[in-house]
Amino acid sequence: MDLMLCLVEVGKGHMLKHPLCESFLYLKWLRIRKFFLFSLMFHSIFVAFFTGFVGATYLWHKKQLSSILLWPVLGFTCVLASKEIFQIAHGICYYAKRWENWLQWSVIVASSLILIPPADEWQYHIAALGILLAWIELMIVVGRFPMFGIYVQMFTQVSINFFKFLAAYICLIVGFSLGFSVLHDQYKSFTNPLISLLKTVIMMSGELEFEDVFFNDKTLKYPGTAHLMLLSFVILVTVILTNLMVGLAVSDIQELRRCAGLDRLVRRAELVAHVENMLFSKLLDYTPACKIIQACRRGALLLHPPYHCALHIRPNDPREKRLPRELIRAVYRLVSERKTRRTTFRGSAPPPQNVAANESNHVRLSRMYSNQSNQQQLNELAAELKRCSYNISTKLDRLTNKVETITRDLDLTVHLH
Repeated sequence: MDLMLCLVEVGKGHMLKHPLCESFLYLKWLRIRKFFLFSLMFHSIFVAFFTGFVGATYLWHKKQLSSILLWPVLGFTCVLASKEIFQIAHGICYYAKRWENWLQWSVIVASSLILIPPADEWQYHIAALGILLAWIELMIVVGRFPMFGIYVQMFTQVSINFFKFLAAYICLIVGFSLGFSVLHDQYKSFTNPLISLLKTVIMMSGELEFEDVFFNDKTLKYPGTAHLMLLSFVILVTVILTNLMVGLAVSDIQELRRCAGLDRLVRRAELVAHVENMLFSKLLDYTPACKIIQACRRGALLLHPPYHCALHIRPNDPREKRLPRELIRAVYRLVSERKTRRTTFRGSAPPPQNVAANESNHVRLSRMYSNQSNQQQLNELAAELKRCSYNISTKLDRLTNKVETITRDLDLTVHLH
């Protein structure tokens, strides 16, 4: 698993989509899935007790039910704190980089503070924040499962990007909120600058309350400027800014859907590596429940060498359920292509070394024999050329003699006449 995490860190996460890596991650997830189910059950029970305690203490004011639920909440809080302390001892640098751990500590601190009797006014604020953070933590735990991971990741990524965009445009919102405070100081929503800022953010959703502001019993002090300010707010913030942020959020969702497969594999590799690092930590070797730890470690291992070092898959067997069908087809296609390449390579492979040496000797001999035959052929051609040249010269001499004879005969004939 460390190798796969190294691939992700160096920007080679796409290699996790190789059928071999994907099959390995799937099988590893099947082995450690029970630990995540246990974590989900643990957090669900804790959130149920925590919600019941907050409702009984700060909502329904039932002291008897509150005293009953106090001890389960205290026990679960201590277990959560022990788990987080163990993770800090295992590696504080990696622990501090993950915001989920800070969220977990916020829940632990909130749960510890609201357990202090008697219930005071400041504890109501802590209880409200604590119950919200506890349910958010449960959502994060649910998002660790592949079935729901992409949806929780979408929500998290869009939320982060939304606050980034909001930080970029916060000056515009602050300017409008201060302007509304100056123009509408007779309304309770705009008397306090902080409340005015909150009201302006709420107005971004379309809750403008036009009639309540401009057509009520109170006299509008600055009618022209107030109307122009509200019109500018509607155009710049309610229409342009809100639609821009929605469009950016939708574009992020499309990008997440496009990279959903790779992100799912990366998250699965990180989760599997995290669980293995926790289970095989040396700190657990000194715990009293050593046999339970050893059983959990054996349950997390995919193979148990040296007895089982391979996993055999029958791709044509419809009863094969250890891997999804698409993974089986991908692995089968990969093996078939490799076998085809190997067969092709063997068909066009160079001969062995001794055979190559013998063939080189034969080549040298053939070249030598071919050189000798070529020399003989050249000699024969030279002799043939000599014979041909002799014959040609002989024929030329004969033709010359004939021409001379014919010329003399013609001269004698002319002389006689």
